[in-house]
Amino acid sequence: MYLAEGIPTILIGIVTLFVLTDRPEQAKFLTQDEKAWLGRTLAAERKAKEEVRTFTMWESMIDPKVLLLSVNYLGIVTASLGMLFFIPQIIKSIGVTSNMAVGWLTMVPYICGGVGLIVWGAISDRMNERRWNLLIACIVSTLGLVIAGLTMGTWWALVGMSIAAVGFYGSKGPFWAMPPMFLTGTAAAASIAWINSIGNLGGFFGPWYVGIMKDATGSFSGGLYGLALLGLIAALICAFALHIPAARVVPVSPSGAAEPAGD
Repeated sequence: MYLAEGIPTILIGIVTLFVLTDRPEQAKFLTQDEKAWLGRTLAAERKAKEEVRTFTMWESMIDPKVLLLSVNYLGIVTASLGMLFFIPQIIKSIGVTSNMAVGWLTMVPYICGGVGLIVWGAISDRMNERRWNLLIACIVSTLGLVIAGLTMGTWWALVGMSIAAVGFYGSKGPFWAMPPMFLTGTAAAASIAWINSIGNLGGFFGPWYVGIMKDATGSFSGGLYGLALLGLIAALICAFALHIPAARVVPVSPSGAAEPAGD
């Protein structure tokens, strides 16, 4: 299983080195006009952000907005991995005894999460809105965990976990679009790495907490309720503290001239 999952990942990583370019002018699939327009547009966006404020690498890592994003992501990752690590055992608690059947059923929340990742990201892009999409995703994940906790031991628990997975994965598109809304260059790279490092601590705390609660209460419900609380905290951070206004960018036409900005 490790080889089946690992070898394609390594091969795709090698291909990515040659296919994924660093800058638009290096992209072979773009025309010269497209490269020029995209380069001017990215430069205009960067200038608009830097006119508001230019962050150094260290300033970005202690900026309140970055720290709030880190706490939000820690809550999402802790709740996500706390649930996902125990899906096979929760499915077995429903009464499924075949390991093969457990494996197939374990795919269901991940498939739902994959669909949520793509669809929610597309909706967020179409709306050009991040904060409230992230908030709703956190609420969906919280509700899914509560449903799973309330219906533990029944098939509805699998439904609840699938709903939660939609929220967990659906949050990723809006979330990771937020740091570049106010950071550029090295500051953006450092803050994204910092947020990711803090958030991934949830890979330890989530499964540990659910396991402790399962041993203490004899049921996964208590652990899922605790994870739901973390999802709720992440949602509250979005609702009341995570306001990141987008820098106003003057649109650039393909000819290079500035277009009149809309309302």
